[in-house]
Parts: sequence; C-alpha cells; structure tokens
Amino acid sequence: MSRFLGLCVCCLLNASPALAEGDASIWCREPAQAWEAALPLGNGRMGAMVFGSAPVERIQFNEETLWAGRPFDVYPENFRENLSTLRRLILDGDVLEAERFGLERMTGEPTSFRSYEPVADLWIELDHGPAIEDYRRRLDLRNGIVEVAYRAGAVLVKREVLISAVDDVVEELKISRRRLEQRFQSALGRTPAAEIRRARIERARHLLEATDVPLSQIAFDCGFTDAPRLSKVFRREMRMTPSQYRMRARLR
Repeated sequence: MSRFLGLCVCCLLNASPALAEGDASIWCREPAQAWEAALPLGNGRMGAMVFGSAPVERIQFNEETLWAGRPFDVYPENFRENLSTLRRLILDGDVLEAERFGLERMTGEPTSFRSYEPVADLWIELDHGPAIEDYRRRLDLRNGIVEVAYRAGAVLVKREVLISAVDDVVEELKISRRRLEQRFQSALGRTPAAEIRRARIERARHLLEATDVPLSQIAFDCGFTDAPRLSKVFRREMRMTPSQYRMRARLR
C-alpha cells in the first residue's frame, strides 16, 4: 500500500498543476526517472509501468502468475455454499456476523495476498537522436491509455500504450485496434483473443499428456483463473473434458 501511495504522490508531483474541466488525466512534463514516477496500466491480470522515455522507451511488466510465495488454492472447501450464506447475512443486515463468517469460512491460506514480482522490462529503441522538445506524457484515467508525445527535430512522435481487457494483451498502438485485428486475422486466420486461447489450450494439452500435474496446477500454469474455467474453455474447444483428454492420451 505504501508503494502505491508513493506512486500516486509522484504522479501528482510530476503532473500539470491545472486540469481542463472534465479532464480525467494525469499529465507529466518529463519522462519517468524512477519506477514510482512511471504511469501504471492494468486489466486485473496483467500490469505495466510505462516510463515514457526517449529515444528508448521502457515498459516494465508484471502478471498475476508471478509473485512471491507458492501457488495455493484461494477457494476453501464449500465456498459456493458458504457464499450463499454470506449473502443472506448481508441482506439481513447482520454485517458483523457476515464479517466473522467470511473470515472463518471463506478465506484461504495464507490469508494475505502475496506481492507481485516483475516479469520483464521491454525496451523499445526509436530511430531518432536524444534531442527532443515539447515533451508530455499523459495517463487517460477514463480509457486506461498512456500517451507519450514530443518532437524530435521536425517529426512529431506520438505513441499510446494500453492493456486490453478483452484480448488480455499489452498493445503498443501504432494503428487502430480494428486495423490490428484485421491484420492479425489476415496473417493467422484468427483474432488475437483466439490465438491466446489456442496457445493456452495447446499448453494444457501438453501438460495433460506428459505429466500427472493436477488440473488446478495446469490451470494456473496456462493462465486460467481456476480449474473450472480451464475445463469450460477446454471442453468448448476440444469437445471433451480435460480428464477425458488425459485418459484418451494414456490409452494411445
């Protein structure tokens, strides 16, 4: 929490002191020199810190499956049934009992969230010298987009970065999303979301065939939120459950 608050303070210190009426943006006049001054993006599963550097951009990533500690099941036994009880307690106005019940019956081990770890740094080298002017970077809080703009000689350089909640990928936008999807479809015959899904299922198939790893761990390794989600997608794509697929693979 202290790191998050520090990030907010640094963003505000580097931001323009005046915002246009109705503008939901954080403006900065120079590239970030430290992690706390970079602008954050995320979609609930992936995160990025965009430094807005020039002529070499730096984007640092994290992802929900890389964190301090070990994998564990966040859903305790009888979670679904206990969720119904918790809802009933809240609707009945018994908030204190709902809190006690939730802590006792609906909290996994460990009870606190672990810390994310950085996945990688992406460095993008741009084909111009270090001399730039009219620099600005902006975090659009309404649309979740970081924009960096400046002049390098007679050229106006502008780039945008977002993390798509739909396709679950980080995009460095040089073209519109629709145009990108059209090119992707033309090259591979499927959308970015379909390609990500295909790669995850392919990885799951390999683990089902080659290992005895439980389904919950396979879901974790392949980027699914949990085993039921993996089973649902796997059955839709393969016309059989992961368990059926594993059994057939061993009979071959």
